[in-house]
Amino acid sequence: MSERRGYTLAEISVVLAVFSIVMTAIYTVLQRQHRFYSEQAQVAQTRDAVRIAAAVLSGELRQVSPQGGDLYALATDSVALRSTIGYGIACEVSDGVIKLWIITGSFGDAASDSALVFSEHSFETSTDDEWAPVDITSARKTTAGECPNGAAPELELRVSGNLEGVTVGSAVRAFRPYVYKLYERRGHWWLGQRLRGGTLQPVVGPFAAPGSGGLRFEYLSASGLPTDDPNAVTQVRINLKVLSDGSVFRRKNAKPHADSLSIVVYLRNS
Repeated sequence: MSERRGYTLAEISVVLAVFSIVMTAIYTVLQRQHRFYSEQAQVAQTRDAVRIAAAVLSGELRQVSPQGGDLYALATDSVALRSTIGYGIACEVSDGVIKLWIITGSFGDAASDSALVFSEHSFETSTDDEWAPVDITSARKTTAGECPNGAAPELELRVSGNLEGVTVGSAVRAFRPYVYKLYERRGHWWLGQRLRGGTLQPVVGPFAAPGSGGLRFEYLSASGLPTDDPNAVTQVRINLKVLSDGSVFRRKNAKPHADSLSIVVYLRNS
């Protein structure tokens, strides 16, 4: 019967050394891959954030008509405006009641919900036409009544305000007064939206701090010159700088990835 020869200490040491080298190489590759994909995720995050912020702000500003008083307040780091949330056509008009059809969006009766109703005071001239503001006291679905084309109305609005000059066929725009600005939350700066007098709610972010170019509005007149008159604004330049919430390595230095965008938005009826 032959003796079974075991491994010597030297052989075990060589195997362990080779195993350590292989595992170190595998770990290094996995670590680099993890860092690469993490960095790509941070880059994608900033690109998505800057696109979303640009889409939200430009979409709101394109609906604004400066001559109609849609701009409440102008600041380099914030803007207060009327945000259209619904649109419809007056089907029937009576004392304090407007019935609508061809509705898009929504109409609400919250304390912040109001409407602009097109008022045609004289058919002989357009200089006296206006968008008259009214408060919505109630909004409910209805089929009672009949529109001029024989269709039933879709919604009944009870409003508080002057309806003089409002006729069948007048346009009705429901709106809410929103403010957009940057605010700090949990150590990061976010684009926030709030009803005037309400609490800021996050829309997208994180951004660079306001003093570092996170968000800046420039209000321009028809001649392209800066203006602080809300009624004279025809275009708004929006400058955005978004930061990732994680770090990426650039030249052996780890820091948040930054992405920036500058766009010019032309206002409605400008």
